[in-house]
Amino acid sequence: MPQIKNYIAIAIIGLIGFGIYKALKPKDNDYSYLLNLPSHFAELAEKKQTGAIRRFISKDYLDSQNRSQQDVHSMITAFMLIKEEISVSVSNEFVEIDSRQEKPHATLSFDAVFNRSESYTFKLQLEKSDDGWLVDSAVWSEK
Repeated sequence: MPQIKNYIAIAIIGLIGFGIYKALKPKDNDYSYLLNLPSHFAELAEKKQTGAIRRFISKDYLDSQNRSQQDVHSMITAFMLIKEEISVSVSNEFVEIDSRQEKPHATLSFDAVFNRSESYTFKLQLEKSDDGWLVDSAVWSEK
């Protein structure tokens, strides 16, 4: 009888360990979703859908330049008003997901060329919330 209890205990510990592993392992769908975000942003920019882009920016957004969600939204809107047409080409997408915290975090970096001349590198910090993956900070620079 003691051996059966040991086997049951080992099985339970194994199931708990597997559950923890599954909970902490980045989900393939999260990885694919994040990897496709730059192309989705490009489509929204080409259609000049600033409100749809804003949906991806956390209300708590704050970057190293002390820009808020509203500041970034205003910058995007101004860019779209200045340009008659917008075309965006995205490349070098890279995603890294950290699921060790209560709320998973991710780093998403990519290059984007606007209207075939303006080239930028973006590095976004995202946090997964009840509303999905939201950008809570970003750095971009002209190439």
